[in-house]
Amino acid sequence: MKKLIVKLFFGVLIFFGFLTLTLLYLNKENRALEESTKLILLPNEIPIRSEDEQFYVYILLNSQVNKISAVDTVIRFDQNILEVVDVVPLGIFPTYPDASRALDNKNGLVFLSAVAFDTTTKTFTEPFQSIGLFGRISFEVKKSQATTIDFVFTPGKTSETNLIEAGTGKNILLDKNQILGAIVEK
Repeated sequence: MKKLIVKLFFGVLIFFGFLTLTLLYLNKENRALEESTKLILLPNEIPIRSEDEQFYVYILLNSQVNKISAVDTVIRFDQNILEVVDVVPLGIFPTYPDASRALDNKNGLVFLSAVAFDTTTKTFTEPFQSIGLFGRISFEVKKSQATTIDFVFTPGKTSETNLIEAGTGKNILLDKNQILGAIVEK
């Protein structure tokens, strides 16, 4: 009976040791993923659809490290293959200015911006520091073929996709690896 208790004790000890090491490893991996704020189009792989069929693409903002006070997104698509039907803000910021929400099917562009500002009280609100859905874009298929949907981004160019950090007012979108587009394929 003592041998069974000793084996059970060591078995439980080994299990909890393994569990602790696993959690420490996952925590290290999560910290590595959080080192930079990102904008991501979801789903990142979209099956090719039939002509006249509609589908949604969501804009995810992952900002666990930085506090974000404003976001501008400019998204490019092939206007010969897709047509944008609408773009809907999903409310993680208090203000999505109407003037910054635009569809340009002629040039294959979608614009959506937001700011941490309450237009009623005319005061800045708490900056965004979390993971959340920023917006939703509805597309209609014109031609059933592969294509890409990407963020328009040039480092340092403020008229394209950017993320403004609260407190510093600086654009912290510095690298193409911080923005992940979507692929429409088989």
